[in-house]
Amino acid sequence: MPVGIVMLPGPLTIPNTMVREGAQPACACGPRLLSASEGGPPEFATLIDALEAAAASRGTGITYLSDSVEIFETYTELLGAARHHLGGLRKIGMEQGEPCLMQIGQLRVHIHAMWGCILGGISLVNVSIPSKHEVKSAVVQKLLGVLDNLDAKHVLASSDNAASLRRLLPQTSEGANTTVHDVSQLDVSSPAVCEPMIRAGDVLFYLLTSGSTGRSKCIPERHCAVISHLRHSILHCNYKPSDIAMNWLPFDHVVPMLTYHLCDV
Repeated sequence: MPVGIVMLPGPLTIPNTMVREGAQPACACGPRLLSASEGGPPEFATLIDALEAAAASRGTGITYLSDSVEIFETYTELLGAARHHLGGLRKIGMEQGEPCLMQIGQLRVHIHAMWGCILGGISLVNVSIPSKHEVKSAVVQKLLGVLDNLDAKHVLASSDNAASLRRLLPQTSEGANTTVHDVSQLDVSSPAVCEPMIRAGDVLFYLLTSGSTGRSKCIPERHCAVISHLRHSILHCNYKPSDIAMNWLPFDHVVPMLTYHLCDV
């Protein structure tokens, strides 16, 4: 049992005599966050602003490791790839404000498509990839629940599972009106002509609850909230631009997405 957790046999009732008349509810506040001018972390309105700032710095980026092969990509190259992917996403009809479920196994392709969605104001939903595309699968049920909760019309998948998803979804009421797009078939030959205005309060991605008490709930995570969380983490943990983070978890987990990748950017 975690330290500080007390198990009670039933609901806890606080006698009225323990509550001071006119007392205000308690409020826990963390330490004041330093502004950038005071030596605090950089301040951005959106994660797009953060990526553009990272792209302007020289030599920083991501090293992808796969089968002992290393591929280094600068944030400048990532931003360019994302703009090309946004062009491809628009050609298949994705629009700002829509949710898009991600089912892409290749990490570098996933990150390119992910940032293409972010640039276009398309809300990401990272769902784990089923090992078997069967309706009775718990992972498939999670995916179907997300489609139903968000009324999502688009799934972006890698070529090795796009066909299986296309066969599966029409068998269910949740996936009947959803289109599965093979990310390898996107026309990314040219970047998006223009990028929409993204605001701090816009949804960046949906975070899924565990689903242990039923279908997973979809929690909207907004640019401003994510940035606030990251700035506090950077200050509290004393992260530096020269730090190197290593991740081996899939991106349907919140840690690779939030704690590492977006924080590093």
